[in-house]
Amino acid sequence: MLTGVLIGINGIIFVVMLLLGVGVMPTGEELIRWGGMNSDLVIEGEWWRLLTSMFVHFGIIHLGMNMYFLYSFGRLVEQVVGKGIYLGIYLASGILSGIASFLFHKGKMAVSAGASGAIAGIFGTYIFILCTPIVKGQMREKLLTDVMQVLGINVLYGLIKGRGIDHAAHFGGLLSGFIMGGLFYPFFNIRKWIERVKLKWLVVGGVTAFSLFLIPTVVKGEKVSDASQFFYILEELDQEQLGIQKKFMKVDYHRDPNILCLEISKEIFPHLEKVKALKERMSSLTLNEDLDNYRQKVARYFEYYDQKLNLILTGMRLNSNFFEPQIRKLDKEMAELLPEHSN
Repeated sequence: MLTGVLIGINGIIFVVMLLLGVGVMPTGEELIRWGGMNSDLVIEGEWWRLLTSMFVHFGIIHLGMNMYFLYSFGRLVEQVVGKGIYLGIYLASGILSGIASFLFHKGKMAVSAGASGAIAGIFGTYIFILCTPIVKGQMREKLLTDVMQVLGINVLYGLIKGRGIDHAAHFGGLLSGFIMGGLFYPFFNIRKWIERVKLKWLVVGGVTAFSLFLIPTVVKGEKVSDASQFFYILEELDQEQLGIQKKFMKVDYHRDPNILCLEISKEIFPHLEKVKALKERMSSLTLNEDLDNYRQKVARYFEYYDQKLNLILTGMRLNSNFFEPQIRKLDKEMAELLPEHSN
């Protein structure tokens, strides 16, 4: 049964993540490392995350709930539509739900992960099946009642939980699954599959290819959010500061002070120019209040850092420790501003 295989794949990936050091409740950074989705990373060209994010989860509870729903509804859908169409619906719904999530979360730092979008697609096809003569009489009424209960529980859970639930992915998956149920309905009659097998696989391939084609179409022309650019700039500033520090570590302090000062100034000049350019880029970004406050701290930090370097170079040229108290004071102020960046 393909449903069991999909459950197994999701479970194995989670176990492998645990064995390789990922926590039972993975962080956003860990999920990104394992294929989770972030809108800015997709914009930068990592479109494959729309597929891989389907197979990583936020924790054991998230995985368990998703696999429970897949097992509950997937078996009937697989039995009615067959393995090929079932896999096509699962993958296409997962991709389309990822696109819906991407569109909703553009410009945010949110990380999306989990099979819930693909499972919502299977659930959408399940609802479509219940709307056809395939399931009859009291059985249909019972199953439709179950569906309403599941939808009600999910809506209630979403209202209680609030943040952290990717409603866009769920709705996108549900809608795409329902539509694909109608698209594949001509193939639901098992006796006709043998006659139409080539056409069936053509439709399955076409739906999956169309889902993949939508990715570059949706992403084209999008730009990385200012928030993400800000964090990239912070990483670059950190690298430039590290580069300056390494230049000072290589200095031969036994040489003539004037020559030494001139050479070290030339060595660190490119780094200082890069820091200046990064600060200008950073100042042009539109950020929320919290990030703007942090940006101001970063700008002040590098003002102090520039002052510190000037004092160090002046002390080297004069071969004097006169500026040591001022340098220590600047170090203290920098450490108070950004403890994680101070050197």
